[in-house]
Amino acid sequence: MKAAAKQDISYPAKEMNIKQKKTMVLQAIQQTQTISDIAKENQVSRKFVYKQKDKATQAIEDNFSEPATEKVLFYLPVTKAWLIQLVLCICV
Repeated sequence: MKAAAKQDISYPAKEMNIKQKKTMVLQAIQQTQTISDIAKENQVSRKFVYKQKDKATQAIEDNFSEPATEKVLFYLPVTKAWLIQLVLCICV
């Protein structure tokens, strides 16, 4: 019986389409309503609204932030033996 009861549960957050989520996030970012009111209106938790708002603001930051200078991918320890091998490879 318990397994059947779990299958009947629906989560409004999972059923929201992209347009609904976008509208909800824009309301949260613009602060036209409180997070509690937005959550109640969309029948979701405040945690869900905050999470979606954080995702959206992070995407905005990533998109409009100053481009980073050349990022260092890794550091390579260079030894005398390594340099000798490099020179030999280049000369051959």
